[in-house]
Amino acid sequence: RLEALNDSLGSGWVVPAGVLLTAVALGWVLERVVFARLRRWAASTRWRGDEVLLVALTGLVRIWSLLLGVVMAAHLAPMADTYRDLIWRLVLMLWIGTVTLAVARFTAGMFAVWSERVPQIGSTTILRHLISAVVWVLGGLVLLQSQGISITPILTAMGVGGLAAALALQDTLSNVFAGIRIILAQQVRPGDFVRLEGGIDGTVADIGWLNTSVQTLPNDLVLV
Repeated sequence: RLEALNDSLGSGWVVPAGVLLTAVALGWVLERVVFARLRRWAASTRWRGDEVLLVALTGLVRIWSLLLGVVMAAHLAPMADTYRDLIWRLVLMLWIGTVTLAVARFTAGMFAVWSERVPQIGSTTILRHLISAVVWVLGGLVLLQSQGISITPILTAMGVGGLAAALALQDTLSNVFAGIRIILAQQVRPGDFVRLEGGIDGTVADIGWLNTSVQTLPNDLVLV
């Protein structure tokens, strides 16, 4: 029916433009009206996951609505199939990218909520960044696969590169895993008085994933 209406109006771009503007308006309404009510509802619940989900989707609903409008407008517009296929590829790439962004926000946010309930886990910045990086890598692989690019050589290169990076960063990785072990074992906690091998005495100020800071008696901060 839209195609028949488009032909009857004479100009083939009237209906596609109307569809695109409608999609933009719909995204604006969903973002400003519907999401505002959902945020008030989420604030009244005890589960933090709904708030994390809404934060992850902030700004993306309008983009998804716009992408839907672009696809529908391109289907109705009088253009060659080559341009229509190009538009579809671009829309697919943007859609995968925004979905990856939403998943990265949600997973990192849920991990932050979980870590608040486990105070002994310490600083979670590195893990949040690591989770986001893993999600982005998976999203990038899906994007390449959707464009017909084989990801098998990329996975092979990533495996070899990861092994080389692990060998090159042995000291750093050993510190990271040692920090994880100290945090989980809880044998040393902030506030404990410790004596290091070099004869330095002090109070543990903070325990992170990569280093531990010790406040010495002369008020010096030593990073281990």
